[in-house]
Amino acid sequence: MGPKRTKKLSSDFIEDSNNEETEKLSQGKKPAESGGETFFELSKTRRVTIRSWKGSKLIDIREYWSETKDGDSELKPGKKGISLTVEQWKALMEVAPQINELL
Repeated sequence: MGPKRTKKLSSDFIEDSNNEETEKLSQGKKPAESGGETFFELSKTRRVTIRSWKGSKLIDIREYWSETKDGDSELKPGKKGISLTVEQWKALMEVAPQINELL
């Protein structure tokens, strides 16, 4: 077995997660819909979306980018993100209190 790899968090994630705007967006935020999918905005460029794929529900945490067509700006999903199954989401929520204590 080779050496364990660790990935350093990018500074843009750290800056974004400490942003007051992010805190305001996440407090009491109601879900929105786009293309039949429900999502919550975490920041201007990050969303949590509930979607179905091959008959399974997924919780998709993804970074979005802006595409301008004919003067209209539209957010498109980027490659940076992760999709969690319902079981993985529940496991994350179980450890969330411990993570909050460390923050």
